[in-house]
Amino acid sequence: WRVFPPAGNDKYHLTSQCYDPKLHNISAQDNGPCYESRSPTAEERAENVNRMLKEMWAAAPKMTKGEKMAQHINFARPAWVMFTPGVSGVLYPEEDQREDFINNINENKDGGGELEFCSKCRQHHIPPGSPITLGDRDTCFSGLPDWFPKDTPRNPWDMYTDMLNEYVVLEEVERGFTHRKDPGKPQWDLHYHDKSPGWCTPTRQAKGGWWKCRSGPDAPYAEQNCVHCHGPKKPDLDAKGRPKIPITQHKRMMLDYMETRFKAQGEKDKEAALAMFRKDGIPQYLGPPLN
Repeated sequence: WRVFPPAGNDKYHLTSQCYDPKLHNISAQDNGPCYESRSPTAEERAENVNRMLKEMWAAAPKMTKGEKMAQHINFARPAWVMFTPGVSGVLYPEEDQREDFINNINENKDGGGELEFCSKCRQHHIPPGSPITLGDRDTCFSGLPDWFPKDTPRNPWDMYTDMLNEYVVLEEVERGFTHRKDPGKPQWDLHYHDKSPGWCTPTRQAKGGWWKCRSGPDAPYAEQNCVHCHGPKKPDLDAKGRPKIPITQHKRMMLDYMETRFKAQGEKDKEAALAMFRKDGIPQYLGPPLN
């Protein structure tokens, strides 16, 4: 690479005199001039970067404003309520969400494409869309309740919607819907037994049936050694490997968590209001007379 001219390569950008601008002449030898590499200047680096960016944008397919904004939004999030009685299938498909979002931005019907105001940074930067996509649209979390923590391991919006979904499911299970089993209610623990002469009644000996075998010294030998009723029991765990708790207890734990957060946020709001009164005084009431 130290010998000029270099091998043919379309990636080299030579000057009008066929010199590579990254090289400069040192001396002339018998086999021709020799060149030494040097680092490009800041102007040359900036020029090369701008040139490459222009080539990339020229080769890239043209995208609308809605398509560019849709690249940063995850439309695969589940619906707010996962279990709706009497409804089956996907409530709002991913493809429909994306298409509606792009059309809303591009067509701007009735001002729908305007950016929403963010109460945290006081800027208009929240693109419109369905509540399912708030985790990607509301990056300052201005729409989240003040009491909900923002320093969560996952997106706070996703954790907040998961909490709402969980509470709705618990409410509906308490009302009798069968979204999931309630560990606090009596569980079906009868097992089917084939016919056998070892059972204690003629009907069971001839037909078998469903029952729960007894244990203890007074139970028949066949019932004491029944592998279905007295075999090892698997622990009842949830999807995260934790022991399941009754629905009522689970709901109470969620309410206690929220009430604790409510009280803490209320104390902060109270301190902020008192500080404002100490600084500016109590604001004058200019409304209608109060009874």
